[in-house]
Amino acid sequence: MRHCFTMSSLLLLLLLLAGMACSLQAEEAVVFKAQSRLVVDGQETLQRVKTSWVGKETALVICDMWAKHWCDSATRRVGEMAPRMNQLAEALRERGVLVIHCPSSGVKFYQDTPMRKLAQMAPAVKTTIPLQSWCALDEKRERPLPIDDSDEGCDCQPRCSTGSRMDLHQIAVIKIKEGDAVTDSAEAYYLMRQRGIKNVIIVGVHTNMCVLGRPFSIRQMVYQGQNVALVRDMTDTMYNPRSRPFVPHTQGTDLVIEHIERHWCPTFSSKDILGGRTFHFSDQKRASSSP
Repeated sequence: MRHCFTMSSLLLLLLLLAGMACSLQAEEAVVFKAQSRLVVDGQETLQRVKTSWVGKETALVICDMWAKHWCDSATRRVGEMAPRMNQLAEALRERGVLVIHCPSSGVKFYQDTPMRKLAQMAPAVKTTIPLQSWCALDEKRERPLPIDDSDEGCDCQPRCSTGSRMDLHQIAVIKIKEGDAVTDSAEAYYLMRQRGIKNVIIVGVHTNMCVLGRPFSIRQMVYQGQNVALVRDMTDTMYNPRSRPFVPHTQGTDLVIEHIERHWCPTFSSKDILGGRTFHFSDQKRASSSP
């Protein structure tokens, strides 16, 4: 009788351990529906592919989520996005993803933290092409952006002054935790290489500017051969609806997202990771076909 009980207990323990192993494997995977736009026989096709990345081979880059932008509308939208973005960062940490906070020109505020030193200690590596402080539109690869942001994109009335006081700290709602990194330079890529990271998830602002052009952002990560994906409901544009193509602000964002899906990398929704509904700003829902 005692022998039977022992064997039953052992079997139960093995089943529990197997279940825990499966659970840990599931936690380490970052699974989402990658959305891209392909041209087939002259027709653009929206493609969604279930994608799974290993958490420890993935970084989340949080771009320029400053506490205060020179444009009040931009500051407000950052504030609205930040709680959901923090939830996303937490969920990805639990899957083993490295979170890299990139408040451009604001890293000096974190100079004495372990998170800043983590990025600084990553050894420089040889790059496919030199990493630049700014990477402009690539006419060989992409068409001009579908919005006119030549006025800097503030949609406030009256328009805010570009000389308005800014707070370049990352917004406090997005927590910087032990094991995260802080940088605004090529250090981000060096750290990725040091960690064996080949997948990059991008969130933050602004899609038509820094999200495309910074040394840790879409264009330059694609050039380095990284797998890149933008979280399309965790970003915003600097776009003024009083400029071409004269559409509501959030629709202007959608147009830039479609440009990225067409020319640079796929996108996915935060709901793929967090469940629930896709994030929308309070003043306007997205008008695109993206769910």
